[in-house]
Amino acid sequence: MLLAGALGTLAAGPLADRLGRRPVLLASCAATAPLIVLYVAVGGIPGAIALALVGVCVISTFGVTMVMSQEYLPSRIGMASGLSIGLSIGLGGIAAVALGALADSVDLRAAMYAAAAAPLVAVALAALLPATRPRRRLEPEPVL
Repeated sequence: MLLAGALGTLAAGPLADRLGRRPVLLASCAATAPLIVLYVAVGGIPGAIALALVGVCVISTFGVTMVMSQEYLPSRIGMASGLSIGLSIGLGGIAAVALGALADSVDLRAAMYAAAAAPLVAVALAALLPATRPRRRLEPEPVL
């Protein structure tokens, strides 16, 4: 999952540059929920492939969301980066505790299905994000 996510990061940046950051983020979040369900429901080799694709969808967007946060606060890129990383890690920690409690009280399958619902919330929130203005591509100065 992590290796596939790292490889996905190499693809997400150029895709975001070509298609736009928000569409890449939305597509990634939208694909995550059914892939988690496939992993839990089917298992085996198809489940392992689905899990690798979950890694691609989740991990590959870290760079995209970092750039988006810096574009939303261009005069405060350090604060934007800190908020982006801190908020995602903090919310992930809270979700891990909640999903662990659900797994202990019901079962692991229920926790995994609940985890599959989280990307649907992410899609709804990402759809509310304002579009960012594409930056002008930096060109080298002509040599005279």
